[in-house]
Amino acid sequence: MAATDERKPVTVLFADLAGSTELATQRDPEHLRALLSAFFDEMRQQIEAFGGTVEKFAGDAVMAVFGVPRVNEDDAERAVRAAFAMQESLAQLNPMFEQEYGTSLVLRIGIATGDAVAASRAVNEFMVTGEVPNLAARLQAVGEGITVSETTYRLLAPRLEAERLEALSLKGFSGPITAYRARALRGTERRHVGVTGLSSPIVGRDRELAALSACLEDLRHGRGQVVSIVGEAGIGKSRLKIEQREHLHEGLRWLEGRCQSYTKSTSYAPIVQVLRGALGLGPTEAPAIARTKLRAAGRAFSGSEGAQSQGALAHLLGIDLGQGQAQVLPSDPRALQSQIVLATRALVQGLAERGPVIIAVEDLHWADSASVDLLTLLLELTDFQPIMILVTSRPDTEGDAWTFRLHAERNFGHRLTELRLAPLAVADSQRLTDHLLRVSDLPEAIRGRILARAEGNPFFLEEIIRGLIEEGVLRREGDCWTASGPPEQWTIPTTIRGMIGARIDRLPAPAKAFLQHAAVIGRTFGYGTVRALSDEPADLDRTLAHLLRVELIREFGALPERQYIFKHALTQEAAEASLLAEQRRALHGRVAQHLESTLGDGIAEQAALLAHHWAA
Repeated sequence: MAATDERKPVTVLFADLAGSTELATQRDPEHLRALLSAFFDEMRQQIEAFGGTVEKFAGDAVMAVFGVPRVNEDDAERAVRAAFAMQESLAQLNPMFEQEYGTSLVLRIGIATGDAVAASRAVNEFMVTGEVPNLAARLQAVGEGITVSETTYRLLAPRLEAERLEALSLKGFSGPITAYRARALRGTERRHVGVTGLSSPIVGRDRELAALSACLEDLRHGRGQVVSIVGEAGIGKSRLKIEQREHLHEGLRWLEGRCQSYTKSTSYAPIVQVLRGALGLGPTEAPAIARTKLRAAGRAFSGSEGAQSQGALAHLLGIDLGQGQAQVLPSDPRALQSQIVLATRALVQGLAERGPVIIAVEDLHWADSASVDLLTLLLELTDFQPIMILVTSRPDTEGDAWTFRLHAERNFGHRLTELRLAPLAVADSQRLTDHLLRVSDLPEAIRGRILARAEGNPFFLEEIIRGLIEEGVLRREGDCWTASGPPEQWTIPTTIRGMIGARIDRLPAPAKAFLQHAAVIGRTFGYGTVRALSDEPADLDRTLAHLLRVELIREFGALPERQYIFKHALTQEAAEASLLAEQRRALHGRVAQHLESTLGDGIAEQAALLAHHWAA
């Protein structure tokens, strides 16, 4: 296989037109080609809008992959959202097809998630091989609509509204297949992670809750605030925010927008959510009601620029102002952006005059530049009005979110409260486990392994527990859960693997290759050993420095040579798991050869380690 091949979690979307054979016999080939070209062009746009890669068009079918060339932690969601967008686009195209070609099209879509061997570019038309693309193709044939695999459904439950189908017997699959007919994908906030039905009060965050409560109390007394909640993925930023939002004092108004990894190129994506909340606009608001609500909010606008501000917001929110009131928008994009900024500022000021306002933006690391620029300008309002700007973000040291945090620290330090969330202490992780499972006598071997693998990350802990439940290791008995025995193999849950894989895939190619090689050595590795595996030893120090800066590894010793450790054991497991079996065996052999040549008299003491590498 090509050197770029690797194992990775992917989601495959397979779409096919129903009744295409009959269509081909009824239509002239030229008409059919024009019809399919229009269809394929629109479907490609929707797939690529959500970060998918079209692998191939075949006849009247299209196959797309989410996770190649780069994994995203929400690839399953992207695929399902693309599928709904494809269905909606086809519904809009069908009237034109009926008028011009005398027919309408029906689209069937199958979606499956799982491990596959993937190439960074198509080789002989194949980007992914394995069971996943075959399953997606079989699922699309089940019936009209969108059919998703059990793994895809589990990743999106309970937000995915879906109907479980009777067990399917599919060609090429030996056993019955569980699948779901997708109906709708609800809002973007994941209020609960882990297993449906498991819950826990927030634990280990007393200090941060107290600090955030103090900020809200200051806001109630008219003092503007800037709050930045920073932490790695899964550490509990959203849970901390939700805890405060759901216990908000009367008189405080909470407006919220969430950034998505697939909307980074969509200007003002989270700001639109904030503005819709400010105007009280529902997801399917009637145009006349939306116009009325916008005009009511227009009292915040004054002077000759009031109409321009209202027009700018109407444009941004997609509100039709009605006949005779069409907004005249500037042709210069910078002028339009300026109007949007001024209108948003005026609206927020008007709201704050009636009472304290919290503007919360989640996952700022995925924000588009225009949104970050607008939020940066809104910071100055905190000096004069009861406004809180609250953002959550990951601890990245580059990008617009980092720039925003630096600006807030340098210019609004007197308003800023930064809450950096650390991993939970062991005792708090134990409490979380007990709350989730409602049991305190979990076998120590299983409990210890859960805690060791989660390493204080609440999301990791919940997902590991969910995996054990799905494997049947943990079983419900009444209101509690009991262990049937240790798992045969501790695997990385798909959710966690996707999250870690996304970080690894964002690395420069040399750093990614280094991480995969180091993962073969083990959780800890020495400079000399990893140098022996390096394809570019001259760039080794630069690559190590980069991985240290992004906090994927840590240095823990310098004598007799530098020693490093993966920050998370699961990162090491995921990096090694991404290698093909042949690659892993070759690297383990090189590690064993290096150790034999350098251990000298200490080789007997490392017999077990050498045996591990030779046997891998």
